[in-house]
Amino acid sequence: MAKKSKRKGIGLIALLAVLVILCGLYFVVSRLDLDGNDADTIPAATTAAVFAADAKTFSAISYLCDGETLSFTLENGSWRWEGNPSLSLDAEAFTAMIGALESVTSSVKIDSPDTEKLAEFGLDAPRQQVTFTDKMGTHTLLIGGYNSFNRSYYAARNNTDTVYMIDGTVAGAFGMPITDLVLYDTLPLIVESEISAMTVTRGGDRLTYTFHGAESEDGFFWRAAQGDNPPKAISVEAGEELSSMVSYLEFTDCVSLDRGADAAKYGLDAPAKMTIAYRTLVQTTDSAGNTVSTEVDKTLTLLLGDVDPESGCYYATLPESGLIYLLTSAVSPALMEPSADLPYTQS
Repeated sequence: MAKKSKRKGIGLIALLAVLVILCGLYFVVSRLDLDGNDADTIPAATTAAVFAADAKTFSAISYLCDGETLSFTLENGSWRWEGNPSLSLDAEAFTAMIGALESVTSSVKIDSPDTEKLAEFGLDAPRQQVTFTDKMGTHTLLIGGYNSFNRSYYAARNNTDTVYMIDGTVAGAFGMPITDLVLYDTLPLIVESEISAMTVTRGGDRLTYTFHGAESEDGFFWRAAQGDNPPKAISVEAGEELSSMVSYLEFTDCVSLDRGADAAKYGLDAPAKMTIAYRTLVQTTDSAGNTVSTEVDKTLTLLLGDVDPESGCYYATLPESGLIYLLTSAVSPALMEPSADLPYTQS
């Protein structure tokens, strides 16, 4: 029995030795950059603060995107892009950026690496450079190569000679193109039966459509009047096309973030004006706290430019917008031009 206990003890010692060896191997391998960069000089794991930014006092942010620097400043509570301050930007995206910088820590810290090591860490030509300003000053974070084993990026502050390994939070929060940060215009949902009139003017010409719906006695719901001529019924097919246009009116692609510079390019320097008068329900709360639905009159005005030759869609915008879009293809130029040859009926 004694011999058997002794053998068990030897076995346990052997297992412990193997465990120690495996732990040592893990420690060594975890310090290697499996993307090909040897980081065997990385010291033991530690926790270091890279940034401790004051989220409430951010006033400027800039970062690289496709080789160019996008710069933003906070003005009267709203973030503005220096490339076009008139654009409305998504506040939630900037909240995410600031949150990523509010507390950046590192589990590995490398003091004073030589120039050769900086290149190995990808910090001689960083993939991302984030600069921000808070009440404590202006700071820049450089993000270099990726260590696939640790799933961490090598990073450094540009005013120090220390390299850190950080997780992907910062890298993931930055790098969005300006098109992903812009708040785009949306068009209201207009129910066909609630429309009362639609007018298109271009130059001195005017086209007016009226919708009669169930009130129509001849079965033709839409009527059109060009200029001062009396309104006449248009074909059922044309009326269905107009109804589809009203029901699916929306902007598709944004083709320009600078209407002021690109208006002539898209025919919006001398646009047609489309005005739709309709009714919609608005919900309010009365003095007793009850929700009350009230029908109110609304007007939507759109500016129409040229027709895109590829999609057949109008270039369009809102009067107060700085953006140019493609308008849904349901808007037919054959029915929207005041001087068009309209499909009148002989009813």
